[in-house]
Amino acid sequence: MQLRDHEQGFADSGADVVAIGLGSAQRAGAFCRDKRVPFTCLTDPSGRAHKAYGLHKGVGRTLDPRNAARFAELNRDPETRQSRAGGNVWQQGGAFVIDTAGVVRYAHRSANPGDHAPVDELLAAATEAARVPVPGEED
Repeated sequence: MQLRDHEQGFADSGADVVAIGLGSAQRAGAFCRDKRVPFTCLTDPSGRAHKAYGLHKGVGRTLDPRNAARFAELNRDPETRQSRAGGNVWQQGGAFVIDTAGVVRYAHRSANPGDHAPVDELLAAATEAARVPVPGEED
């Protein structure tokens, strides 16, 4: 949970961090409690948000021999282990920074398990996005 470890940096940037998962609200809540996620946790059982943001999905991305060692490594660690929290185990994640005007300022679509956006890039993008005036509140 790399973002959890940088909670203060995101708070300092002025960003609101939201985790969106698949599965039921009950399972998402359990996941966020178990993983001690300090951010808002939402769920999209239909996967529409994942699809709208162009996130990758497929057996091949997870079980590709080039990714198998990383997938096994992640599943040995309780912090990153894929659980039966619901949703689709083949769905890859991503990270996006969206400014107050709704413009995507940063996008990272995970290509395979363990492919996460570098935190320094997320923090820089969040800091930059925080400088965008809120629509209707410009001076």
